[in-house]
Amino acid sequence: NMPSKLLNLGEIYNSKGREFSLGLLDKFLIIKEKTLGTYIKCAKTPEGFLFYKKASHKPLTILDRTLQSIYENVIDHMRSLPEELVNDIPNDHQFIFQYIAESQTIILDEIRITNKSIQKFIDDKSILENWSNKLKVESSPIIHYGRLNKTQKTIIADWIDKPDKMYEGIKKLFTTGDKISQGFSIKFMDKLNENISAKILNPKS
Repeated sequence: NMPSKLLNLGEIYNSKGREFSLGLLDKFLIIKEKTLGTYIKCAKTPEGFLFYKKASHKPLTILDRTLQSIYENVIDHMRSLPEELVNDIPNDHQFIFQYIAESQTIILDEIRITNKSIQKFIDDKSILENWSNKLKVESSPIIHYGRLNKTQKTIIADWIDKPDKMYEGIKKLFTTGDKISQGFSIKFMDKLNENISAKILNPKS
């Protein structure tokens, strides 16, 4: 599972060394762009939807929503979904949305499955895209899903000991346009489930 506080890739490099850091590039990578949005968590329950701040375990109150009306568009959108679709959503699914106020865009950032026996993230890009389509929101900002090819690995390896340069390197490899983001999060995965997650921040943000 991805921890709530990600280590900077430079911190992993400093603590684990260059060889370990280069070894991460052989894993299956999920790279997500970190945009400047407000996060809101939506949980399906037998009584209906409950809404939370991303890291909170207490549902949003009327006071929370009055003080920060930015949550209302996401709440209104989810509560307007057709009943047959809502009925198809498993009760153990939690949807983490990002809301971009400037464009009024709702993005499905990730899905968590939480019940008494299991707690995990859904990382599969096709599953996230499928739920985004069902919920009529934008898809998760995944910019790379899979292993690096030889060229990509060589380019990133050249930047591995220059964390201040890594942001521009990732941006040039996997994104287009001039959009400025907060940075990227990377999950390095393997079959042994020895997953490591890191962040690469935009040095200018």
